[in-house]
Amino acid sequence: MIQGQLDPKVLGQLLLMQSLMNNLPDKNSILSFVCKGLLDIPGISKAEYFDDYLEKDSLPFQVNYPIGVDDSKYGHLILSVSDYNLYSPYEDYLNNFIFMIGIILEERNQRLMNKQHQRLLEQRIIERTRELILEKENLIESQRRFSDLMRNVKLLSVMLDIDGNIIFCNEYLLKITKYTSDEILGKNWFDIFIDKQIVVQIKHNFFSVIKGSEFSHNYENEIINKEGERLLISWNNTILHDADRNISGTASIGENITVRKKAEEALINKNKEYQILNDEYSSLNQELTKSFENLKNTNIQLEIAKEKAEESDRLKTAFLQNMSHEIRTPMNAIMGFSSLLHKYFDNKNKLEKYSEIINQRCNDLLDIINDILDIAKIESGQLSVNYEELNMNDLITELLNFFIEYRKRLDKKHIDFRLSIDSSPENCKIFTDKVKLKQILINLLNNSLKFTEKGFVNGKCSFHDHNMMFTITDTGVGIPADKQKFIFERFTQLNNSRLKNSGGTGLGLSIVKGLVDLLGGKLSLKSEPEKGTTFTFTIPYKPA
Repeated sequence: MIQGQLDPKVLGQLLLMQSLMNNLPDKNSILSFVCKGLLDIPGISKAEYFDDYLEKDSLPFQVNYPIGVDDSKYGHLILSVSDYNLYSPYEDYLNNFIFMIGIILEERNQRLMNKQHQRLLEQRIIERTRELILEKENLIESQRRFSDLMRNVKLLSVMLDIDGNIIFCNEYLLKITKYTSDEILGKNWFDIFIDKQIVVQIKHNFFSVIKGSEFSHNYENEIINKEGERLLISWNNTILHDADRNISGTASIGENITVRKKAEEALINKNKEYQILNDEYSSLNQELTKSFENLKNTNIQLEIAKEKAEESDRLKTAFLQNMSHEIRTPMNAIMGFSSLLHKYFDNKNKLEKYSEIINQRCNDLLDIINDILDIAKIESGQLSVNYEELNMNDLITELLNFFIEYRKRLDKKHIDFRLSIDSSPENCKIFTDKVKLKQILINLLNNSLKFTEKGFVNGKCSFHDHNMMFTITDTGVGIPADKQKFIFERFTQLNNSRLKNSGGTGLGLSIVKGLVDLLGGKLSLKSEPEKGTTFTFTIPYKPA
């Protein structure tokens, strides 16, 4: 359970225990039931009850709960806490729960007292009645003794005649109703203390009893004191008879349960408030969980961005170093062989050889500059698409002838090089940007040749639904898995000391990616180190 989150089952168990305690036979069984039930509260490992009431601080990892109401003390509960973090959220609930234990025990004591007083009252009435049969003069004495007794009881006591007039009340009734005896003795009980809206019904019930109807010995109702305050009283009633066994009135003993009822209602309302808070905390916890997940995803994205930024920074540094070398190499050749031309001016063979070298190096330098310009145009969005009619058979034938000669220049005539198209001649006439498509294919085929030392390089064009698919497969060195996610980034190069002619700007595949995107296509690769690589790209098929 998350710290601070309340378990509804535990709170429900407390409410269930509270409702069951009233039905347990005695104090010991109540407290035994409570001690066993509290072991289900998270964090509590032991619960003990001590009959003596101790005023002392709790020991470490123990919590002392006194049980009592007002001046009544019944002992205390000591809870051994194994995990205070789990126990802490339930502390307020336990305070209310144990307070209710005290109320229940106090109520039982009051009931016992009521029963004792009731038995005493009935015994006195029987004794006085027997004495009245023997001697009428004893009636006055019996009433006087009864009145003296009721004046000292810490409960409400009142006697009514058959008309509902007050013929006796004790001091405690006067105390809580704020009246004096002169103000209420001889007056009608219902006209003074009962709400006007229900007084007719209450009077009807009373006179029905006087006439012999069934009598309710126990009930609760509200009375209104002199200041307008409503008090809830639990009554225990009995019928009074005269010497001839005729009904002469009623005698009632009442317990003021206003405070207890308010406490019960307050506890119920507090439980509802806690339930609302618990629902709010649960909702807040769900929001925090979502926020945590969002933050976690953001951190992952930031980490990926950081890796890309670090890789980009490293690649930029490598690019600058590589570009310095790539540009100086053809420039040095151009400058060197240019300086030799005048020396061998009369040697035609030398002049032709040196001129060819200078021309080739100029082309290499031009390729480098074109790559830089192309990637700059792609990233700035200045590169436009120029659609024209193109016969794919002618383009495949042109590229095949070019790379057969280019393969010789790279000294890789042993590599099997193939280009093919899988389509009928009528489908080969398309509408696209010839220059950019040709540049894509040249870059990919050149890349495969450069990194292949043995085996083959195969290129294939095919048509699928509304797309043209191009696949270039080689048996070269392959691309490691950790490089594959960066291979289409700018300045990325796959350096391999075992390969000849593996130089370059590191912009070729980045240009390919940009051109494929510009033509509305998609580019992907599959590769395994030392086994080879397959590049696949598609562009929309637009028949001419």
